[in-house]
Amino acid sequence: MELSDDGMCFACGKKNPLGLHLKVRLEGERDAVAEFTPAKNHQGYKDIVHGGILVTVLDEVIAHTLYQRGILAMTGKLEVRYHRPALVGETLQVRATIEKESSRGFDVRAQAVNRAGEKVAEARATMIRQRHTGPSSTGSAGLFPAKP
Repeated sequence: MELSDDGMCFACGKKNPLGLHLKVRLEGERDAVAEFTPAKNHQGYKDIVHGGILVTVLDEVIAHTLYQRGILAMTGKLEVRYHRPALVGETLQVRATIEKESSRGFDVRAQAVNRAGEKVAEARATMIRQRHTGPSSTGSAGLFPAKP
């Protein structure tokens, strides 16, 4: 399977008129960060963000910890824990951190925090490295030093 970007990603695609239009930036060697302000059309119950939207944002920031570093990977496993409702109109900061690299992929964790500093949700993911050949291939060498 070839992975490519046509700008229509629901979470970050600039061309997707119905998408979330997330802007994810890298911080340091292992982090990615985004801010997300959910709108009324992202709700489940009245004025509460739908859990599926929230998990989509967490998954996207997790993926960008790798994608923006030139690593193609797909989510193999994702576990989410909700701590409190995310409110419509309340800006959330979402941060993901690469915790571990193996020959097969990466373990990445993320959390969404509201402006009051309260954890709204957290996720842990196993990202499966996609092997490919071509000029942009990162090869099989690790990009992060192994922890002793």
